[in-house]
Amino acid sequence: MPTIAYPTLVERGEESFGPVLPADAGLRLVRISEREAFGASVHEHLHGLVVATSTPGETRALVRQLRFWATDAHLLVLLSGAASGAEIEAMNRPQVKVLPASVDTPALVRALRCGWFEGRVERIRRAAHDRALPAVIRCSVSRIVGQRITAKYPEPNEVTIHRSLRVLASACGTTRETLRRSCKRSGLEIRALMQGWHVAIALRERFMGSALPREGVWCMVARRSGYESDGGLRSLVSRELGVGLSALEFTHLQEQMERLEAMVAGAALPKAPS
Repeated sequence: MPTIAYPTLVERGEESFGPVLPADAGLRLVRISEREAFGASVHEHLHGLVVATSTPGETRALVRQLRFWATDAHLLVLLSGAASGAEIEAMNRPQVKVLPASVDTPALVRALRCGWFEGRVERIRRAAHDRALPAVIRCSVSRIVGQRITAKYPEPNEVTIHRSLRVLASACGTTRETLRRSCKRSGLEIRALMQGWHVAIALRERFMGSALPREGVWCMVARRSGYESDGGLRSLVSRELGVGLSALEFTHLQEQMERLEAMVAGAALPKAPS
């Protein structure tokens, strides 16, 4: 289960303050109350949940520290106190999401999962950079993991999921043949990475999107992921994870992200048993 470091500005006498996550959230919070422990803890756990009980100014200073210590982290800030909506909105950044501490639990869990997910995406990009892969491969990795579903009910031509090496190569300003040669030299299976990402983005929609109806949930997820029906998605998920759609849990997405990161880093994990 992923762990999210939980640095706070809460005074020592207020140890009971803070969010409590349901057992099925798939995330564990670790409380940190000493400022000098923030750096090591956020490095270890990758993400930070900041609960600030004082002023927005103090919160900004703490967030700056955390961003300096953990450049890949996507932070969720729960800002309690008398902060206005305008103050909360002014603190939002691409890698920092600010919410009022009164946010309801389902929304908090989705936000935490999103922070965890985006942090894992950054780690995959970092793995491609640290491995010193050719520029076209780094571009391909970034393009693949940068894909998002942009509409709740997208038309087929609105879904921006790369499904072929030709389309991916064109997006990176090269040819399919050049991309294939680079893949062979680098040892990175871009096609396998694309398929693995199709599963990850579908699970992201399922576990982090807005509330979906119980009936036909995977049909909607498949539609958002570029499939005309859930048949193609069922087949792909079964091949990748060894389970059917009805058995999927948030832990399967966690495992899939670890597998994708290992693949990019050059130490691919085995697929789940069929």
